[in-house]
This record gives sequence, structure tokens and C-alpha cells, in this order.
Amino acid sequence: MFKQMMEHFGDNVKAIAGNWSYGDNLAAMNKLTGQGMSLEEAASQTWTGGQAAKFGFSNPTVETAIGAAGNYTKIRVVFKKL
Repeated sequence: MFKQMMEHFGDNVKAIAGNWSYGDNLAAMNKLTGQGMSLEEAASQTWTGGQAAKFGFSNPTVETAIGAAGNYTKIRVVFKKL
């Protein structure tokens, strides 16, 4: 569905935002930051980060991170094109 969404909206997409308070993306962030990776590096390694990168949105900015490395409860990240 991610691909279909991107194809439908095309060049109108300026950024991809993720608001994670549960699920695989948050679990990946906690695993990777718990291993010492920065929030931005970890965001790039999530499922959403991988999908966003396929469409050129490979520049993540973590706007909100509640908790601590390896134990975040809420993260908001925005992926933009370089």
C-alpha cells in the first residue's frame, strides 16, 4: 500500500511523517538505539524508513522522542528528500 500511496500522490508528497507509540517501527527504534545508534540512524533502519528511502525520502528528523535510548514510548519522525 505504501507504493500505491506514493504513486497516487506523486510529486505532491513533500515529507513522510511517522508517529510511533507502538508496533514494529517503535520496537526497531528501541532495539537500535539500545545498541548505541542515534535516533536518526535508527529511523532510517525502520520499515517506514526503508519505504521512504525507496522514494527519495532518506533524510529523517526526529521531532519528538519520549523516553530514553532503548526505551522510547513515543517517537515522531519526519522523512524529507535531501
